[in-house]
Amino acid sequence: MFGVVLFTLILILYGLILSRKMISKMVPQPAEGEEPSGFRKFINQIDEFFSNKGISFIFSFSALVLGLFNFFAPDFSAAHSAPVIGATIPALILILDGAVIQPEIIEIINIAQDKKDKYYNFIEKISGFMGLITLVSAFLHIAFYKQILL
Repeated sequence: MFGVVLFTLILILYGLILSRKMISKMVPQPAEGEEPSGFRKFINQIDEFFSNKGISFIFSFSALVLGLFNFFAPDFSAAHSAPVIGATIPALILILDGAVIQPEIIEIINIAQDKKDKYYNFIEKISGFMGLITLVSAFLHIAFYKQILL
């Protein structure tokens, strides 16, 4: 159960990271020459923090590693049944989160440029929804943690 809670917290963290642009649009902008409010200042600091490519790479690489680990990790808590593949759907979503946070991570793979362009177009299309999808996946994962795929 500890692993389920920990993985859910990781999913919530990545969901909030990817939803920061959506949250930023909901918070009103200050008037010209006016100091931003406390929450707006916090949102601006978060955006500034993630504008650093090194930070984005660390979060992206961590999401890929955690997603791959959870995809292949067997369910050791299944004492009276065969171990199943770990949190399949949330793990795949976390892998996709890593690709959305730092799309340039694909440059380390030796593939043709036209396939990389298709990849970038796909990431551009889904990037707006990934935060919400990740948050929904986190809540489903904690609610139905005994199900095989969630």
